[in-house]
Amino acid sequence: MENYLLYSSVFLLLLLLGVSVYLFFRLRIFKKLSVTDEHTAIMNYRGLRSCFKKIILRYPLSSMALIDIDNFRAFNEDSYALGDAVLKEFSAFITKVIPENAFFARFRFGDEFIIIFENTPLSTAEKQIAEIKQQCRDHSFECLKPFPDHRLSFTEGLAELNAGHADIEKYLVTAEENLKKNKLNGANRMV
Repeated sequence: MENYLLYSSVFLLLLLLGVSVYLFFRLRIFKKLSVTDEHTAIMNYRGLRSCFKKIILRYPLSSMALIDIDNFRAFNEDSYALGDAVLKEFSAFITKVIPENAFFARFRFGDEFIIIFENTPLSTAEKQIAEIKQQCRDHSFECLKPFPDHRLSFTEGLAELNAGHADIEKYLVTAEENLKKNKLNGANRMV
């Protein structure tokens, strides 16, 4: 009887350990899914918001770019599948070309994205975003091969971040205002 009790207890403990390990890994997967955009596989806005305070505290002077793919509506009007393909390929491209000290995330559900340049003053971020824009204009996007021009462009709005405010929404207002100004001024017309 003693052996039966001992074996039953060990079996139960091993079973509980197995279930605990399984649940631990499942929770990690769910947490990752909760901060990842399902279409582009990059960080989503929820994920960016969760790490924003850490970024601002670690690097008190950083910069943010809110970027919007130009003429995106035309891709969705052609087909939603094309719109999704553009979002995926654009995200993969930007992920490859941004500096190592940058975070890239999809902003909510449209064709807008956020890049946070850690430890980067606004003047340097402006130069970096201009370089990224040029690389984007020069890149041939595979999903757009059937079209005469398989290039994408985007317009940006920048905001400088500082440790005085750890609320991302304040900076988004500034970045969005600058984005609208740049759109109205035609700051991104391809030549």
